Amino acid sequence: MRALSQLSSTVIVTVSILSVGCNAITSETILPNGNVTAVSSPTPKPSISPLPIVTPTATPRPSATPTPTASPKPTATATPKPTATATPKPTATPIQTTTPVPTATPVASACTKYVSPSGSLNGLSASTTIQAGINALGAGDTLCVGAGNYHETISVTSSGTASQPITIRAYDYSNKPVIDGQYSLPGGPAGGNDFQIANCQEYSVNPNANQGPLPLMGCMSNSTGIPMLILQGNYLTWDSIDITRSRGSGVIIGNATGGGWWVSNHNVYNHIKFLNSNVSHIRNMGVFILYVDTVTFDRNTITDSSNFAAYDREGNYTWNGQSQSLIALMGWPNALQLIGSNITVTNNTIYHNWDEGIQIGSPGFSDVSGQAAITGATNLVIKHNTIYDNWAVDGIYISDIHGAVIEDNLLYGTNDTKYFRGGSPQFCVHIARETSAGVNAVQNLTFANNIVAGCGNLIYFADFGTGTTFSNYSFYNNTFMTPSSGGSVLSNDLPAGNLINLKFQNNLVYANSILSPYSNTFSGTNGITVGHNLWSSNPGSLFSGAGDIVTSNPGLTNASYVPPMGGPYDVNAIKLLTGSPAINAGAGITSITDDYFGTARPSSGAYDIGAYQH
Repeated sequence: MRALSQLSSTVIVTVSILSVGCNAITSETILPNGNVTAVSSPTPKPSISPLPIVTPTATPRPSATPTPTASPKPTATATPKPTATATPKPTATPIQTTTPVPTATPVASACTKYVSPSGSLNGLSASTTIQAGINALGAGDTLCVGAGNYHETISVTSSGTASQPITIRAYDYSNKPVIDGQYSLPGGPAGGNDFQIANCQEYSVNPNANQGPLPLMGCMSNSTGIPMLILQGNYLTWDSIDITRSRGSGVIIGNATGGGWWVSNHNVYNHIKFLNSNVSHIRNMGVFILYVDTVTFDRNTITDSSNFAAYDREGNYTWNGQSQSLIALMGWPNALQLIGSNITVTNNTIYHNWDEGIQIGSPGFSDVSGQAAITGATNLVIKHNTIYDNWAVDGIYISDIHGAVIEDNLLYGTNDTKYFRGGSPQFCVHIARETSAGVNAVQNLTFANNIVAGCGNLIYFADFGTGTTFSNYSFYNNTFMTPSSGGSVLSNDLPAGNLINLKFQNNLVYANSILSPYSNTFSGTNGITVGHNLWSSNPGSLFSGAGDIVTSNPGLTNASYVPPMGGPYDVNAIKLLTGSPAINAGAGITSITDDYFGTARPSSGAYDIGAYQH
């Protein structure tokens, strides 16, 4: 788990506008997306050709207030798990069953410039490529992109200001444009040093692997620094424009170079928003956010990233006369990686990627001049996301954090063997660091109101000989449900004394195995606060505390619930029934003001245990 080694209904209102300067009255139409168009000469919008974009129909809940490559990490296989014998069903488009909330209608800024494949958009002159439109932008401009397919790579290097931001958005939010690389863009580095499998032809895998229909993939561009879209500027908004079928990476937000992203003298870009967009079918990394301050990543979908070797990531291939594994050649890409300060990741769905769901920080690099933000993340917020069935880590890999809040997320695995690494399901949350250089960099995490279920281990602390101290970890009001067969809720491979100030309170834990048998069982933790947890079996003396409840019947709507293979997860299963012993049994943790579903805490004068407030 490391960074890559290289880098609705339409309402139309017609009004008469009096132009004072010319004393003329013109009939125009104001669309709900903020566009003003002349009625006299409408031109039909171009149609969109179908694209293979998989978009879950779930709508996440609205937000509450607010590499030289490191040594390989272990696969979660220490505890044997049974091999699945059933052939998984073909992956269906997930229908998320979280609390249904209508998707927020984007607030449209008035268009000042236009893009359309035809060169005309409702009678208005338009650029025929998105890049041409972007090249003409200045502070305060809004570029509206008409529906259609755009076969091009995009680079945004202009900046807006706080009062005059630059916006690049769909002209019609109900008919989004698509940037389609068709797996031929972006091109490779100078000299054509593309990584190739069988001369860019489709390749096959073991026909006896019993893995169902396979998306046979070919070659890719061997550099994370070559995405379909790069945003390098300040006060920028990208809204409702999809990216698909990239030969390289999908999106880079922040600083990067053409042949790789790691640079010691870096610019920090700030006030960037990436909204309401789908990133899918990407050979390399999905979205990389790095060297930034104040970025919002909201209501997006990332799926099928790092698909350069789907189903066969650990196989050996010949490249430049040498037989090497794909992991050794390409490193560890991620669906979403975060490096910087004040990054907010909310209301996204990240699933079925051939990499880690979210990686926080860059564990394979040393800090530069002791600046933690170079390789880590400070003041990070991850809320209201759904993350599941990702190959390397099902949910979130946490490294190099300097203050993070991870709340109200749904993190789970479904035992879909297509997404097993090394034949086993991976972790829902992996907390580790892989370099001893730089500052003490894994600290200050609040993990609350999350639903975590079905992975190999739900929470896993790991050390790779770095001697890093992990400090100030607070786990409040989470619901931890049955791990995959053979897995545990809590696993700790840190040396004794390297975990400092752990708080574990108001959590509902329903599992056959609570502490991993191969961990040191947290016995060396320096300062641990526990209590008011509900356990389905006795956790042992270290995690037992005042106000604890040990019962095999926690009073859940469906305590034995297992999600269907491939998803979705019915979050109603973890709700407390009337009479549940978890009701009114929690400690009063005033920093937790609501539950996973948005219900205020406390209710009826007391806090409940778990992610649901009855």
